[in-house]
Amino acid sequence: LLNDTVFVEAAQALGRAAAALSAGDDARIDELFLRVLSRRPRAEERSELRRFVAAQRPRYAAAPQDARTVAGGGDKDAPERAAWTLAARALLN
Repeated sequence: LLNDTVFVEAAQALGRAAAALSAGDDARIDELFLRVLSRRPRAEERSELRRFVAAQRPRYAAAPQDARTVAGGGDKDAPERAAWTLAARALLN
């Protein structure tokens, strides 16, 4: 199901929602965990996901077309949305 259309689109929607939050990364991670797993992340989970998102940002900043493909539709920063989309995919899977 990893590449199933429903999961891809769900991850894109969650990524868009997380990227749109005006809060910091920890609050975005908390929101993703609550939406996907109905709980707050443990400290080590938050730290690991924070590092993961931080690694994705420069990757997609250097490849804007790939960022748009991963993130799907949206008006805002595609590399940021792509990073959060991948974080959402990790939680969904």
